[in-house]
Amino acid sequence: MSIEAKGVDRVPFVWFWPDGASSCVTMTHDVETETGRDYCSELMNVDDAFGVKAAFGIVPEERYEVSPSLLDAIRNRGFEVAVQDLNHDGRLLTAGKSSCAGRTHQSSWARISRQGIPGGGALSQARMVRRA
Repeated sequence: MSIEAKGVDRVPFVWFWPDGASSCVTMTHDVETETGRDYCSELMNVDDAFGVKAAFGIVPEERYEVSPSLLDAIRNRGFEVAVQDLNHDGRLLTAGKSSCAGRTHQSSWARISRQGIPGGGALSQARMVRRA
């Protein structure tokens, strides 16, 4: 509507990627288990060897311990940390606000939010569903 009001009939195209690049790639690593958590450092070495900075999707509630030192180690090397899911049990979206599970998820989300970890796929979807 604003475009019409200003009498503009064509929207200029602004290139998205820097330096004329034709596309981009987003690299993520799903850290599913304790073994995966323990392999993060090696995986960062591989990524660095190829000039890639990925996001590490953690599962911070019950599968394995997520220590502040792990988060710092990932961030200090220029990688990102995100929440893949709290438990990765497929029930995140079914936990209602008033249910015990819903309170657990809200509590966990508050704890990891204080550590500055953005939500990943399922958690972001849960927030969108709860707003609807």
